[in-house]
Amino acid sequence: MSLADSVVESFNGYEKAKAVLINPNASLLHNVESLKQRLLEYRRAHNIFEVGDWAFTNNEDFSEEPCQLIEDMGYDFKYKTKSGNWGFIVKSFLPKAWRHAKDEEIEANKRLEGNF
Repeated sequence: MSLADSVVESFNGYEKAKAVLINPNASLLHNVESLKQRLLEYRRAHNIFEVGDWAFTNNEDFSEEPCQLIEDMGYDFKYKTKSGNWGFIVKSFLPKAWRHAKDEEIEANKRLEGNF
């Protein structure tokens, strides 16, 4: 079991762990930055996407630039790229046709070799 899985399990589930971050006293009770990182690791491992996450399509012809999910629009996410492009991703396509961008890819602002 990964550290992220253990942290989520210690809160009795992902939604309960995420709810801690909404609590205004969370910084008094938990290491908030560490919890945010563990929740991101958990989402990456379990193909869960939320506003703020960076993603790539599995189709190399679409874009070499990562897309940041910026707004939950119900059935879709609105995304933007660092260069100012934007569009919509149908949520039902995310777990099958998209993947989370890795930290190195977000920093480089491009898909890195062999990451499909």
